[in-house]
Amino acid sequence: MLPDLIIYFVALFQFHHVTAVNTWIKHEFKVLIDARSRECFYQPIELDSVFHASFQVIKGHDINFIVTDPRREILKVIQYEPSGQFQIQRTTLSGDYEICFDNTYSHLTNKLVSIYILTFHQNTLMERFKQEKELNETAHKSREISDKISINLVEIFASQAMSRFRAAKDEYLIESNNSLVLYWSIFQTIFVIFCGMFQVSKLKGILVDKNGLNPREEC
Repeated sequence: MLPDLIIYFVALFQFHHVTAVNTWIKHEFKVLIDARSRECFYQPIELDSVFHASFQVIKGHDINFIVTDPRREILKVIQYEPSGQFQIQRTTLSGDYEICFDNTYSHLTNKLVSIYILTFHQNTLMERFKQEKELNETAHKSREISDKISINLVEIFASQAMSRFRAAKDEYLIESNNSLVLYWSIFQTIFVIFCGMFQVSKLKGILVDKNGLNPREEC
């Protein structure tokens, strides 16, 4: 009995894994938002789905973030923030959700933004499980646990995305500071050489008398 139960759970896990791969939709990319411009992206989402969107400004200080539903009603607005996120545990509308980044208030600065979008349809898993012929109480409990795990996975993936965003921003800051330190070092080197040449010329002027003779020659 025990080996059969183990085989059943292994098959159940494999089925859940394959189904989850087919029902997860993830996008992670970077986009440059020009000054005085607005960029929007559209994600088709089914009814009763988990929807998550997050962002991190890599280059620049902040940006405006707006999410609207298929009826173009505003769901979330984040203004003048370097990062943020939005999540719906279960969507009530199916259609194209709009995710916009507004940089129209900035007249000079372009913004480099990392974006992470994740959607997951939970009911698809439940329907697949219902189609199985060998469902029992254990399978039902496993389905409930899998739904909770799916929600936790969304939070884990979102947390990992934010960690990657912060790492990318830190890398950009390091590269920018490295260039700044390099240019500042070159400037200081040129300045020191110029000061040295200026001091040498002044010392020569001090050692030469009014007639242009070296004091050591007179002695």
